[in-house]
Amino acid sequence: MLTFLEHVLYFMSEISSVISMAFSDVDEKRKILDQHQKDYNTASLYEIVEKEIANNLHQLNGENNKKINKDYKTYVSAARTVNVLLRFFKFLKQLFTRFQTEVTFKECVVESYKAELGPHHAWLVRKGAEAAFCASPNRDKVTPLI
Repeated sequence: MLTFLEHVLYFMSEISSVISMAFSDVDEKRKILDQHQKDYNTASLYEIVEKEIANNLHQLNGENNKKINKDYKTYVSAARTVNVLLRFFKFLKQLFTRFQTEVTFKECVVESYKAELGPHHAWLVRKGAEAAFCASPNRDKVTPLI
């Protein structure tokens, strides 16, 4: 999965630096999972999530840690990270499905974002994403990259 994310991030950077910036948090999530795999000495995300649940770490996101477990002040759980990435994968599925039928790449990105990621973001983040999507290239630039 982590290698796949690297390829997707490369694809995004080739499309547009603005769109790549809009999805920079995906790279942060990839790095979190990569670090967990090293820390837990396993490639299995399932194993990591099971250990987190057993130790009540699965809810930690780095911001709510003081409320849940004061011993893990900066820990960001793999379980929550995987959940966020699953939303991103749904976005990608929508994007590529729409790319087959929609007229412009911008429409594909905007509608896919609204359907899959927008409902999970605050108003300010949604508006920032919409602004970034205005810089979407045309289909002619994107098609060779796919």
